[in-house]
Amino acid sequence: MPIFNAALDDAFSSIMKIASGSRTHPIIAKFIDWLSKGGNMLKKTTDFRMTYEVPILPGDTALIEPYLIDMQRRLSRDPSMLTIDPHALVFGVAAFLFDLVVLRNYLERGPKDDITIYNIIIGAGDHSMQKAENKVPLTSWIIRRSTLPEQALAACQGVNDTVASNDTWRFALANPECIKFTKDLPLRYDAPLASMITDTGDVFVWPETNVSGLTGGPPYEQPQILVPRPKRRC
Repeated sequence: MPIFNAALDDAFSSIMKIASGSRTHPIIAKFIDWLSKGGNMLKKTTDFRMTYEVPILPGDTALIEPYLIDMQRRLSRDPSMLTIDPHALVFGVAAFLFDLVVLRNYLERGPKDDITIYNIIIGAGDHSMQKAENKVPLTSWIIRRSTLPEQALAACQGVNDTVASNDTWRFALANPECIKFTKDLPLRYDAPLASMITDTGDVFVWPETNVSGLTGGPPYEQPQILVPRPKRRC
């Protein structure tokens, strides 16, 4: 979607600064602490992303991949300046932050609310790792609203609340024979793709913050792909 690409373009410079260490963000300390527990770097990075999962559509995750590839290329030019492996930085930290930008657009919020969204996602991940006897109930969390195709899949699986069941894409990937693709199917969104939920049922009040969001910096320029000229034949 063009609106997401514009937001990702706008966020690239700030996320690049966070990943390179020239701008502070709490995710760096969080990720370093996560990696300090030892283990395979790739597995630890994957586990981090699964624990602190940002609820966005797989198709929108695909929009982020070119930005990650470009960022890894830039960070790998001088890895000696980095405190974390460039691959882990990109696919652990940067990927999380780009997902956050997409989720912010789902919620129809601005960059000033990025830190609030970050804290809620991190809080939900921390909550999932707590032992049952030590769990403290969450006061707010984010849910992604199911798209119409997802609701149709959920209904086929006998799910009653199809709006809240937004992981049916996993079923679709595991059972491709159940899916019939239709051309020119219009995408309809009658409400924001995500919502903030509170334990009391009250409307979530977004706090005022003075933390810079994932925005600003020079405009993002896509890398130019140089195609070699064909050799002249005599």
